[in-house]
Amino acid sequence: MENFYAITDEQYCTEDFNIHEHLTERVNFSLNGNTADFKVGQYEALIKCKGEGEQLLSMEIDRLGIESIDKFNPLIEVLGFTRQAEILVCGQKYNVAFLIEVAYKQPDYREVNYVIECDQSDCKRENVHENYLKTRQLQKYGYEVIRFTEEEIFFSPYKCAHDVLAVIVRNLKIQGGK
Repeated sequence: MENFYAITDEQYCTEDFNIHEHLTERVNFSLNGNTADFKVGQYEALIKCKGEGEQLLSMEIDRLGIESIDKFNPLIEVLGFTRQAEILVCGQKYNVAFLIEVAYKQPDYREVNYVIECDQSDCKRENVHENYLKTRQLQKYGYEVIRFTEEEIFFSPYKCAHDVLAVIVRNLKIQGGK
């Protein structure tokens, strides 16, 4: 059995290429190939994800171990990792793909909330506008928003999960930690 899922340039460049079909195959491949790596409850957590892109990113975030980052860096603590979180800001309810709540312990204790969003490849113009408004509103109230497209997740789920981790660590350095 191969240890990676691949598509060729020829497949990707055809007019009938459907990212959603390949995302489903990619998620199934990842599940079948890595069941030993999954902890109890991770399958149930995947069910909460809206689409295959979110499922794939969720698996990579779990595999990367973002929730246990404090084992590697005692200045950072992940207080919560929620899939399909609901955030209430100024009377407006926002549903987000992931919410990661992080505490930076130095130089002063400070909490930062990261929202991770997965944009669908067939996003219509009005959805893009809504996404911009949602991002600005969340940022206005202190949330750091990180967005990925389904294509980014499909072609490099590990890189997307690693980018989330890199942003969390970068903010520690900005806060004056080591």
